[in-house]
Formats: sequence, structure tokens, C-alpha cells
Amino acid sequence: MIRYLETGSTDPCYNLAFEQYVLENKRDGDWLILWQNNNTVVIGCNQNAWAEVNTEYVRQHGVTVVQIKVLIKLDHAEENTLPLKELEHYFDVSQATMAGVIVRLERAGLVEARTSERDKRVKLVRLSEAGRSLCLSTRSNMIKNEERLFSCLTQEEHTQLRALLYKVYDSVVGHCEGGERP
Repeated sequence: MIRYLETGSTDPCYNLAFEQYVLENKRDGDWLILWQNNNTVVIGCNQNAWAEVNTEYVRQHGVTVVQIKVLIKLDHAEENTLPLKELEHYFDVSQATMAGVIVRLERAGLVEARTSERDKRVKLVRLSEAGRSLCLSTRSNMIKNEERLFSCLTQEEHTQLRALLYKVYDSVVGHCEGGERP
């Protein structure tokens, strides 16, 4: 039986501490904990990014997890282009931090940065062909990992789980400002 908890908080420190407490003290069965954080990116089970990320894949492609996230965000953008300021806001980082990420991606040939024709104050970041190719490869790798993760489920169970997760997602997004289903 899966036990269900909600923290009722949007404070990332509280929510992560709550999860850690449950992880260390609630060993009797499986637990599903839901919360919504303000201005936070959390990766995977117990927030151990290196346990969740295919480090060999990342190392082979010479990119960091953050850089892949930026590339994927650009891949989903109209014309694969976003203003630098929008990337800063989306990832909730400073201008200097995002500029550093973009410079490294540009050196690797994965993005192209240029000044907007319409507004010279705006720097636009566009996914290059090499960046698009890496996104396709990353997506393929994610699909393989998902297939491995859900291999214990029948197709019907997998479909049902996906529908339930979308239902939870829609419920959470309904309480957020203008979110979209992935």
C-alpha cells in the first residue's frame, strides 16, 4: 500500500527537510509525497542528481546537466530561440550565471547568441543544428531510461500510471500561474 502525504508548504527548505525526514524515519512501506516549491528546480529521487543522471552520457557529450536543461528549453521554444532574460527567469539564476552557461554552450557549438534586430538591448539565444541533434539524442536516451524504469508494468498499467500522473500534474498546474502540460 502506498501512503500519501502533502506538505502544504511552498518553502523548498521545509519540503526537502520533510522528504528527508520521511526517507529516514518512515521505513514501513512506500510513500508518495507531493508538494509545490517556489523558485526551485529539484531533480529526481531524494534530489541526488548523480544517482538520477546518466553521467556517462553527459560525459560523452561534454555537457553538464544544467546545459542539457537549457538546450531542451530552447528545443521547445518557438523557432528554437529565447531571449537570455527569459532563460534567466525560467531557471531563476542571475544574468552572469546564465551568460556563463550560454558562453560555454556557444563555444561547444550547441547554441548561437546574437543581438535582437528589433531591440539591440535584447540578446537572443538560438539552438544550433548540433544542439538540436544533441536534444534528439537526449530525448532518445530519456525514452530508453523510461522504458527501463517502467519495464515492470504491463502496457495497461503504464497507460494508467501516465494518466494518473497527468491528472496530478493538471491539478498542481491548475494552482500555478499559466502552466502547460509537457
